Amino acid sequence: MRELIFEITFKSPIILQASSNTQGKMSSLDFIPGSTFLGMVASRYSDFSDPFKIFHSGAVKFCDAAPIKDGKEFFKIPLSYFHEKLDGSKIYNHHLLCKYKDEERNKFDDFTQLKQMRSGYINDEKKQLSLDRDFSQKSAYDKEKRRSMDSQMYGYEAFRVGMKWRFSVKFDANVSKDDINRAKETLERSTRLGKSKSAEYGAVEIKFI
Repeated sequence: MRELIFEITFKSPIILQASSNTQGKMSSLDFIPGSTFLGMVASRYSDFSDPFKIFHSGAVKFCDAAPIKDGKEFFKIPLSYFHEKLDGSKIYNHHLLCKYKDEERNKFDDFTQLKQMRSGYINDEKKQLSLDRDFSQKSAYDKEKRRSMDSQMYGYEAFRVGMKWRFSVKFDANVSKDDINRAKETLERSTRLGKSKSAEYGAVEIKFI
């Protein structure tokens, strides 16, 4: 298997919606799914010598992106990580708090109330990272009346300019070198990402590293 690693930099705010809702406050993803990069490469579907192998056979795997800060790669906090309610200074692994056969009491008795950590990132040095996003409220536009529509408000949460992420694409050994290079070139030329690709949102730069 051959793995190509890329770095993506946000050149404008980026919106990554969890659903296709167009009204109300929209829920946002806190990661960049690999399917996003698959979609970029699929824009040249017919240019590949074996499109089925690239997009449908599982021979090519487009991996989710992980955020980068100060050169360090961060990963989603495991669902087994907990902290005491109202005190996030210490993290406990749920699997290590179970009662063992040679112990008389349950380790959970040492805590008042544990709360699961369901968001955020952590690196191999156990440093945590929270992803900053800005919220903006918009109004749908009425083309006939040439003004904002009544009662048609919606909100966006956007990742901030300058954020860096790292992702990889993995190719099985039977994928041709030409198709690998074509996928690499397509990703490097891709400049838009996210739900809204207006002048205000969606500009990115992807580099092969």
